[in-house]
Amino acid sequence: MGRFLNELEQLANNTNAAIVYSHHYSKGLQSGKAAIDRSSGAGAWGRDPDAIISVTEHEKENTYTVEFNLRDFKPVQPIAIRVNWPNVTRDNSLNPKALKPPNTHPNIPRPIS
Repeated sequence: MGRFLNELEQLANNTNAAIVYSHHYSKGLQSGKAAIDRSSGAGAWGRDPDAIISVTEHEKENTYTVEFNLRDFKPVQPIAIRVNWPNVTRDNSLNPKALKPPNTHPNIPRPIS
């Protein structure tokens, strides 16, 4: 993966272009991990990019937190967004740090008490 990502970086440098790609998270609810550690597969997916934008489930239904990991730029604070298909809007009334807690996802079995 490192070699592949280095080739992309070389292409960007040689053409003076930006390269944007999308990657998916590993299985399960991701709120228990740092945003940079959520991508599936090789760790290079999280270590190589100069900018990572992560979209993670918020505790409120139909809302998400957007986090920005920027290597060479001034930090940008997370924001919360609301999805009312087909519209996606920023929702300043939500706390972006209120991610959906682990073990509340409908596809994850809950422990029997």
